[in-house]
Amino acid sequence: MAQMACPACGAVFDNRDDLRAHRENCQGNFTPPEGEFNYKCGKCGQRFNTEEALGTHALRCHANLEP
Repeated sequence: MAQMACPACGAVFDNRDDLRAHRENCQGNFTPPEGEFNYKCGKCGQRFNTEEALGTHALRCHANLEP
């Protein structure tokens, strides 16, 4: 399997799941390809490819923020 690099910082991963987990926390300026990540966070604008991933992000990153 081909390795995948983070487009924001260049970190390399052996699988897509590890890359996705990294991108949730990466401080670089990652802009996903149009149409690939259709679920957008209303708090920070980060995009996700599934509604479940968006929900997980919201709980991890924005649970303590006011609506």
